[in-house]
Amino acid sequence: MEKQNLISLWMAHGFLLSKGNLELEDVGNEVWNELYLRSFFQEIEVKSDQTYFKMHDLIHDLATSLFSASTSSSNIREINVKEYPHMMSIGFAKVVSSYSPSHLQKFVSLRVLNLNNLRLKHLPSSIGDLVHLRYLNLSGNRRIRSLPKQLCKLQNLQTLDLHNCYSLSCLPKETSKLGSLRNLLLHGCYELNSMPPRIASLTCLKTLGCFAVGRKKSSQIGELRNLNLYGSIEITHLERVKNDMDAKEANLSAKENLHSLSMRWDDVERAHRYESEEVEVIEALKPHSNLTCLTINGFRGIRLPDWMNHSVLKNVVSIEIRGCQNCSCLPPFGELPCLESLELWSVSAELEYVDSGFPTRRRFPSLRKLIIGYFDNLKGLLKKEGEEQFPVLEEMEIYRCPMFVIPPFLLSRNW
Repeated sequence: MEKQNLISLWMAHGFLLSKGNLELEDVGNEVWNELYLRSFFQEIEVKSDQTYFKMHDLIHDLATSLFSASTSSSNIREINVKEYPHMMSIGFAKVVSSYSPSHLQKFVSLRVLNLNNLRLKHLPSSIGDLVHLRYLNLSGNRRIRSLPKQLCKLQNLQTLDLHNCYSLSCLPKETSKLGSLRNLLLHGCYELNSMPPRIASLTCLKTLGCFAVGRKKSSQIGELRNLNLYGSIEITHLERVKNDMDAKEANLSAKENLHSLSMRWDDVERAHRYESEEVEVIEALKPHSNLTCLTINGFRGIRLPDWMNHSVLKNVVSIEIRGCQNCSCLPPFGELPCLESLELWSVSAELEYVDSGFPTRRRFPSLRKLIIGYFDNLKGLLKKEGEEQFPVLEEMEIYRCPMFVIPPFLLSRNW
């Protein structure tokens, strides 16, 4: 299970109480850490800035033994539907698939509804009748294209999980009415074309996942300005950001709780965009120095931003650069003290070296994983070798780089 998801479920059931100036998420994090220290959780694994774990076997057995299956539909508070044939016998999976509004209305006390990975095409409008609902998981339903407007009646909804709803192209126009919403999980919603109007009014929002820049002012990047976001975010359709002044409105440099940032440009709408304007926009999107993961995809400026240095990216452990075809040189990644993973794909055909800077004693001191692909003229890693470079490198993958020569100091290692 994922740690933040569990904390969201605790919040939905009202298990967490406010504590001084701490956010409920921070209180939940303290509780989780305490339970971990008491061996309630095991097999901890961190992937992409997310913590996964399993409940200890004995605790799981105890929880199962305490669970009563004699709950009636009038007071049931949580339903978890999985796509297994034998579950059809209980009727609920079949009920959901039929989209009959009369069924969901029966669960008047429902706080948690999990409908993930059910191949749903539509969500019934009766979802708006579940006025006590606080957690709704629709993740992995790849055929859902839109959501009913009645969803916006759920004034108590705290978590709306839509991650990996690949076909979702829009959110309800009145999403801004979900005043209690804290987590809007949109990771992997690749078809999302723009955000609903006035997303900035969701002042409780802590996790967003994805922000698709729209064409209208009410869905422009400035809507991010006053949101105190946590975790990770991907900002898409950055070609719609008109200039650096608009980009500064996002106020990314003040978002100290954002640890992972992905920026994506699209090709369709920028035939008349000057490369220098692209650089001005990305310069204005400077993140906070607490950032640990950075991805830049489809940027067409002539160079990457000046803030990609050891002062702003001093805590970054992972960088991925894709499709930046006009960048003839790269920032001094070798100076980043914490960088552990570097992926470079389809950057400028003119690029000859990953690092062309002046040699220093140590280059890439923490890098363990290096992946490079689709560079027609890339000759090597370092233009000038120093005394010590790539001291802890464990994995290197090179794809379709016909001119690339592996340096002798790497050939001599026992991989």
